[in-house]
Order: sequence, then structure tokens, then C-alpha cells
Amino acid sequence: MRRAVDLVALRRDLAARRQRGERGVALLETAIVALMLMSLLIATFELGMGWRSSITNSNAARAGARVASFQGTGYQADYAALLAVGSGLKSVGQASIKRVIIFDATSGSPTVPAACLAVTPSAVLTTPAGVNTASAKCNVYSGAQVSGILNGSLSTSNFGTGTNVSGACQYSKLDRYWCPFTRRNSQATGLDDVGVYVEVSHATFTGLFGSSFTIRDSEVMQIEPSATGA
Repeated sequence: MRRAVDLVALRRDLAARRQRGERGVALLETAIVALMLMSLLIATFELGMGWRSSITNSNAARAGARVASFQGTGYQADYAALLAVGSGLKSVGQASIKRVIIFDATSGSPTVPAACLAVTPSAVLTTPAGVNTASAKCNVYSGAQVSGILNGSLSTSNFGTGTNVSGACQYSKLDRYWCPFTRRNSQATGLDDVGVYVEVSHATFTGLFGSSFTIRDSEVMQIEPSATGA
């Protein structure tokens, strides 16, 4: 009788241990599934915010190209285009502008010339006025310069003025590499295609998939005939 009682107690003990073990396995599986679901949720959120920044960046580049097209050979062409780009990206707080390139888009291609991508925004031209030493026509602007336009620390006086190449493209001006005055806006001689390339750094919220990633977009529009801007 005593042995039978011992066997019953043993079975009960084994059953209790088994139940505790199953509960432990269930908790572990729940934790793993919850971690996977949380990672998927975070990835979806980060992807959605990145997609929003990408769309906003594309719209900003398009707005810049549209303004540059309308301004044509006007001395405020680049200034106005950068203002449009910066204003378009203000709504995306986690996207900071790395650089903006306004370039001569050959045959309407949105591909930025390699020579333009190789130019740093801090490059200084020391050659005489109106001389373009780059193998491609483009003006490269930093994010700080775009911010300066938005906050008023940079004005139209930092860009070319006047009605001739010497006056419009002095080597101290920010738009000296591709002078707006030299852009073609006549149907008789041909119309230039102006491209606007915008590169931003999108900061992630969680850092789970890296602290940031780069978004790039470019838009091209043909300069409107006889457009001289302001």
C-alpha cells in the first residue's frame, strides 16, 4: 500500500514538473514571437517614415526644377529654386539636406554628371569671372547653404546679379559654376534642360536598422522660352 502511495506521489510530482516545463517553453515561445512581431512593427514604421521622406524629397526636387525652369536666365534662378527645395522639405523633421545640385541636364536626362557629384559644396572657384573649370555645368550647394536661405542668413546678394556674364557670374558668387545668364531660353537657339538633384539624410527613430540612410532624387524640366525670372 505504501509503495502504491509512493508511485502516485511520484506520478503527481512528474506531472507537475512537466506542466511547469511546458509553461516555461510556452513563455519562451511567446517572448520570441513577441520580439519578432515588435521587430516587424518597427520595420514597418521605419519603412513608412522613410517612404514619406522619399515622396517629400521627390516633390521638393520637382518644385525646385519647376521654379528654375520658370526663372530661366534670371539672376535669382538658383536662389528661388533652393528656396523651393528647402521649403518643400521643412515638413519632414527627420530629413536633413546633404546637398542640392542644379545642373545642365543633357537631353533631358535626370542622371547627374559624375563630375558634378564629385564636387563638394565647399569648393571655391578662384579663376576669373565667368570661367567654368568643371567638366560639367552645375552648381553644388550644401544643406547649410539651403538652411541659410530659409533663415535669411543668405540672400540674393550671394548669387549672381547683373545682365552680363562678368556681372552675373563673379567667382565669389554661389551660382558661378553654371551661370543662369548663360542658360539658353530661346527657341531659336535651343532650350536648356535644368535638373535639380536633392540628397537628404533620413534619421531613423529607433536606430534598430541603422541611425540614418540617404535618399536621392532628381527632376528635370526644360527652361521656358524667354524666361528671365526676376
